[in-house]
Amino acid sequence: MVIPALHNRRRNINQDDPRVKRTLKLLGDTLLELIVEKGYDDVSIQHITDRANVSRTTFYLHFKDKDELLFASMRAMYDDLVASTHNIDFRNVAAAEAAMCDPADFEHVQKYIQFYRVMLSKNGSMAFLLSVLDYLAATMLAALQQGKPGGVQLHIPLPILAHIMAGSEIGVMTWWVKNGTTQTPAQMAQFLYDAHSKGIWWALGIEKT
Repeated sequence: MVIPALHNRRRNINQDDPRVKRTLKLLGDTLLELIVEKGYDDVSIQHITDRANVSRTTFYLHFKDKDELLFASMRAMYDDLVASTHNIDFRNVAAAEAAMCDPADFEHVQKYIQFYRVMLSKNGSMAFLLSVLDYLAATMLAALQQGKPGGVQLHIPLPILAHIMAGSEIGVMTWWVKNGTTQTPAQMAQFLYDAHSKGIWWALGIEKT
């Protein structure tokens, strides 16, 4: 819990100050490093501040807890991924297919594989996983709302569809990480796209009559 005095000071912090940016990056990098070493639950605020050589007061000026620090640290990367992969115009089928088959999300997980091996395991954080799910669903909903053709009749409400898409992506990534990432990011993106676009019956090799 952040006491009111600290909360008020947090609102007055200049996030564009280079010193603030360096401190935030240092705290975020330190947390990611400690998660790989210890597992998420065993990392304390004291561990973070000691390793980063930053005071606890400074930590609480920026974050209420390590969950907030973690998602803030990953948010910039996720925003970059969304900007490149989630702008989908469903009126242009070829462009939509290319966007939905983009392996960038899987490449991101592969790049930070040690971190995700922890976070997508029993040593991870449910709060972080739910934050990622909400973030993905929100960005997918925005893409669906912006890119869907006008006048079409929806069979599934867009918020539900967005959560189906977000949940399946997290589920597929979890399986991929747990099973050694032997498939390429491009293969995993194609599997996910085919399941969404062609359906379960097609994936099972069953022709509907």
